[in-house]
Amino acid sequence: MCSDSRMRYAEVGTGRRWRQYAVAASGLSIMMVCAALILVPGSGVPLPDHVFPLNSAQEAPVSEENCVACHENHVVRFETAPHHNTLLAGDDPLVAELLSGKTFTDTVSGAEFQYVQRNESVWLESSRRSSPLRVDWVFGSGHHARTPVTVVENPGGGSSVLQHVMSWYPDDVIQWTLGQIEERRDLAGIDGVAQPHTAQESRSCFLCHTTWLPETDDRLDLARTIPNVTCTRCHTQAEAHVAHAENGDIQRWSDLTPLESVNRCGQCHRRADHFTADELVTSNELLVRFASASLVQTSCFVNQQPESRFDCMTCHDPHERASANPFFYNQRCSGCHQSESSCSFSATTDECISCHMPKVQIHEGLKFTDHWIRIRE
Repeated sequence: MCSDSRMRYAEVGTGRRWRQYAVAASGLSIMMVCAALILVPGSGVPLPDHVFPLNSAQEAPVSEENCVACHENHVVRFETAPHHNTLLAGDDPLVAELLSGKTFTDTVSGAEFQYVQRNESVWLESSRRSSPLRVDWVFGSGHHARTPVTVVENPGGGSSVLQHVMSWYPDDVIQWTLGQIEERRDLAGIDGVAQPHTAQESRSCFLCHTTWLPETDDRLDLARTIPNVTCTRCHTQAEAHVAHAENGDIQRWSDLTPLESVNRCGQCHRRADHFTADELVTSNELLVRFASASLVQTSCFVNQQPESRFDCMTCHDPHERASANPFFYNQRCSGCHQSESSCSFSATTDECISCHMPKVQIHEGLKFTDHWIRIRE
């Protein structure tokens, strides 16, 4: 990130507004709020440290190049996986390809937004603000959306993310960022084009979209960070494994219990203990966004037997894109649900997920698969 994108807080807004948005930051945004104490849902028992490896340390982890020699197939497949493409630098050519020239006009307020390219940078211009915002980073793989952000210096001298109110969606348009529609339509200035986040919240954003984020104070060291989720973000103890391949004790996901496995994903995709009991209900339409929190509520997960392990990996290979073939998932369902199935089920002609895991639209052009597997009315 170039230094000229670091605006002083005086250019961004008032202290009152900053505090308002710091308090208002919620799960509707791209932020992933991490709990200070990690608990097994409903038990009050802390999970072991190895379940939630941190990617913030003084020294960078081993690189993917170290993994290729023995695990080339996994590494090559992973290059196109969403996790491996979840953070783009603002000067990445793909950013200009996705955003440059895209426009949006709010039919309610009449506010206009446009992304334009100037030299190597892409900027957000709006009728709401005289000065444009440069795109420093773009969060998201594009499977659901991609959200641009600008990184600025906050009043305390730390780094803070300004999350743009416009996001790119798979139908190749920009429109309101999820969770920022009604309450932002009439705002002016910086408040009408981006949502400021505190230094801690901003760090949480990057922690979930990077392999390594150097340990610093409140200022993000983005020049040295390793963007995207790569091998060592999920497989801990890689250094020992590389140094002693034949004896290296690398962390394998199969060594985790099903709950530990789901909660490892939930470190960024939300765990059940990130929510209150009142929020963990099927009537909560926003819960569909957080698959790992929903999955552990299901009978399929709670009543699983040791011989038929059930977690995220049952259906999703993290090294590649999720399958779009419904019959692929039927085979997973039929592994446990055969003759005892209460519906007129045929693994070759019917779709289990269309009934029990439907896609739910929570934003224009944006659907999520509901992972709270259940019989629906």
